[in-house]
Amino acid sequence: MLIPVLDGATGEYDLQRAFESAGFEVCQEIIHTDSFEAYQNSLSQLANAIQNAGVFAIPPHGDYFGSVAGNVAGAMTQLLKHPPTISRALQALRERQGFILGVGGGHGSPG
Repeated sequence: MLIPVLDGATGEYDLQRAFESAGFEVCQEIIHTDSFEAYQNSLSQLANAIQNAGVFAIPPHGDYFGSVAGNVAGAMTQLLKHPPTISRALQALRERQGFILGVGGGHGSPG
């Protein structure tokens, strides 16, 4: 299971603990936003991680402490729709019968 994490988002650790307690192996990919280069590298790493995941789980994004994006769910939606590498990786996940799971505020993100 893969959980993408945006700066300032919350809920990823609770989601990870819940799925690990159910027997899932969980990995987090952090989307770095401190520079354009770091952001692009993060997207590349996320696309590669999606290729190896069976479940892509978007956390609930409760409070946005210190977030650079005031609307983390909206930022996640743009992240998953805009870069072609991410949308292709998610399409490949669906084609191989993988799952995309959105929890709470993450429910509307994968579009």
